[in-house]
Amino acid sequence: MKNKLIKTRITKMLNKENLTTGEIKERLINAKTSKGRRAKKGLPTTNQLNMILRQGYRKVCFCSKAKQVIWGNK
Repeated sequence: MKNKLIKTRITKMLNKENLTTGEIKERLINAKTSKGRRAKKGLPTTNQLNMILRQGYRKVCFCSKAKQVIWGNK
C-alpha cells in the first residue's frame, strides 16, 4: 500500500482540525518521528499530495484568501 505512512499522518492531522493543502504540506515537512528526529521518508511533492488528498479525504471548502482547498476527513 503506497503512501500508507503519509495517509496515517494526514488522518491524524485532520482529526484535530480542517487544514489547507499548504498547511498539510508544511506539517508533513516539519513532522517528527517518535525518537524526535525529522521525518524525511516519503515526502510527497505538491502534485502527489493533491492526488493523495483527492482519493482519501473530502473537500470542505475553498479558502479564497490562501487560494487553496480546505480538506477534512471523510
